[in-house]
Amino acid sequence: MRRVLVLLPVCFGMALAASYPAGFSEAPVARGLDAPTAMAFAPDGRIFVCEQTGKLRVIKNGVLLAAPFLSVNVSSLGERGLLGVAFDPNFAVNSYVYVYYTTAGAPIHNRVSRFTANGDVAVPASEAVILDLDTLSGATNHNGGAIHFGPDGKLYVAVGENANAPNAQSFANRLGKMLRVNPDGTIPPDNPFVAQTTGLNQAIWAMGLRNPYTFTFHPVSGRMHINDVGQSAWEEVNEGAGGSNYGWPTYEGFDGGNASFRDPLIAYPHTGGDPTGCAITGGAFLTGSNYPGQYSNAYFYADFCGQWIYYLPAPGYDTATPFVTGLGKSAVDLQVRDGELYYLTRDAGGAVFKISYSAPRPGLRFVPVTPCRLVDTREPPGAFGKPALAGGATRELTIPDQAACGIPANAGAYALNVTVVPKGRLGYVTIWPTGAPQPFVSTLNSLDGRIKANAAIVPAGTNGAVSVYATDATELVVDINGYFVDPNANPQALAFYPITPCRIADTRNDSVILGGQTRDFAVPTSHCGVPANAQAYSLNATVVPAGPLGYLTLWPTGSAQPLVSTLNAPTGAVVANAAIVPAGSNGSISAFALNQTHLVLDINGYFAPAGSANAQRYFAVNPCRLLDTREAAGEFGGPVLAAGQTRSYRLPLASCGLPGSAAAFSLNATVVPAGTLGFLTLWPTGTAQPLVSTLNAFDDTVVANAAIVPAGTSGAISSYVTSQTHLILDVNGYFAP
Repeated sequence: MRRVLVLLPVCFGMALAASYPAGFSEAPVARGLDAPTAMAFAPDGRIFVCEQTGKLRVIKNGVLLAAPFLSVNVSSLGERGLLGVAFDPNFAVNSYVYVYYTTAGAPIHNRVSRFTANGDVAVPASEAVILDLDTLSGATNHNGGAIHFGPDGKLYVAVGENANAPNAQSFANRLGKMLRVNPDGTIPPDNPFVAQTTGLNQAIWAMGLRNPYTFTFHPVSGRMHINDVGQSAWEEVNEGAGGSNYGWPTYEGFDGGNASFRDPLIAYPHTGGDPTGCAITGGAFLTGSNYPGQYSNAYFYADFCGQWIYYLPAPGYDTATPFVTGLGKSAVDLQVRDGELYYLTRDAGGAVFKISYSAPRPGLRFVPVTPCRLVDTREPPGAFGKPALAGGATRELTIPDQAACGIPANAGAYALNVTVVPKGRLGYVTIWPTGAPQPFVSTLNSLDGRIKANAAIVPAGTNGAVSVYATDATELVVDINGYFVDPNANPQALAFYPITPCRIADTRNDSVILGGQTRDFAVPTSHCGVPANAQAYSLNATVVPAGPLGYLTLWPTGSAQPLVSTLNAPTGAVVANAAIVPAGSNGSISAFALNQTHLVLDINGYFAPAGSANAQRYFAVNPCRLLDTREAAGEFGGPVLAAGQTRSYRLPLASCGLPGSAAAFSLNATVVPAGTLGFLTLWPTGTAQPLVSTLNAFDDTVVANAAIVPAGTSGAISSYVTSQTHLILDVNGYFAP
């Protein structure tokens, strides 16, 4: 009925739990690849991905182009197919792209060919065969396939032994070897085995390899590492050196001191070790990175079965060190671009993921402000006024420059309410800290083009700015009700105290709020245990209007009603929105409704002076997708949530780098219901399901709402839905001591 894959950012393959170091997170670059085998970055940043069935695909500006760069006729049985890609060192001048593939016609063999690029496609009939390798037997495995240019300008080619172990020790063929040739396929006269070989076999540069599926060069030092897939006992990382014999099939793993063979740098077993695996795949050196210092110049490698990425620290490259375990996806290749690690997987629908690092931010505390309007693009032109957001455009908002609201330049994050007034269908709006890459998350959606609001805690970016992206044209209104700051700069800033979600008020049990009426709610006198010294509340407000509701506003009692809105229900539908509301006189808050409506108020925490037990600080993270039930089955993926189902999610095990010490999570929840959705409730796992709701979708549309949810058992939260729906959870921060 509806797929919103284009309109609502999707993070594919988050099915299982990846354990990243603090500050690291992953995000998809592109998906939709068919059995990918290898990838390489073009000098201009495009990613070229080999599909086993013979297509070389191009990812450009985060989009997988529909037309392949080229298609070659391949045998793709077993491990055969299109297996490697490399760019000529002079690509900017000659546009040469090299590929390694298994021919389809008899005699079947592996081949290296060169093609000439014309933009995003190869020039027709530009194939020039560089190497035709040895005829293959009926065995379809152990083909190798990686190709790279070395620092000497020569083309290096990794070739498997075709499941015939003696090939690796024979000079009569090129199987089970590392080859070195000139870019045109001719053989350099200084190859190390020229004297022991004749003809085409003089291309042999190193031998004794079983299935060197991947290898790479350090981009500065030129050091080479070769990953050799083992048989039944050991996987190897070898230092590449011309003239070396790596011992297969005489030895697998370390050779016991045999001077005829070169030992691996490290070897890990298939059973009984740490780590264990079955097939070493991608490998890449990390340079020029913002990753912490221990990763500088390190060599990263992955295992297909173990679904982990380890690294060897420089300079020794002899100590296996875990980087991410429980990846939940089998990486087949690793690459580095602009100091960040990318991995290619056949899982998650065939995808490329990027692993990013953001230095942990200091713990922040909250300063409430009387709700204030920061931005309204319907107002006169200016930094916080017109024009409206154009579809596909990004706009930066330097919040401390909005003098009317008095937000200081040292604010580390903002508690906002974001309202859109779309010009028509609006796929999504995303807000994130300026200076960081646009994250693969959404803040709100309005697929039916109606006015919608959603709360958002957004970390401050460069110069205190936040960036806003809209898929389609819309007016934008942004209000602020507080900010987070380093307590060393403002000792009076408030700590957060999470509580199990609790219902404060429900006017359906009393009297409706009439149109134009203001009503006060004394939060500390409710049964939810909120103390009198609370100075702001983390609420979820739900309206059940009698008809169209222009807007509802919440603010601290005793102050003038501000020119802001908390939520809108222009079609008369039940609508929920989160809100951090400062406490007013006697701890009360006031509500004004433009039109008649019932109001339901739930609370999940409050802000009060630090010093009491359970006081928490806010730690901002770059917005990150935790969960998407539209993806492969697993703790952070599918299946769809069934009506009446409760499900739990251990958020510290997701791919967003949340610590186990988190006491609460600042989330954005989005539902994609199959029909009418009565309500979704989020709460801490291990406690009874509370009589509260997080959001509603009575009108069968995609709905988003912010939620601060306390952490439960093992850092988990639980969800309950009344009707079938998909659920997406994004995170922008967490609360911890």
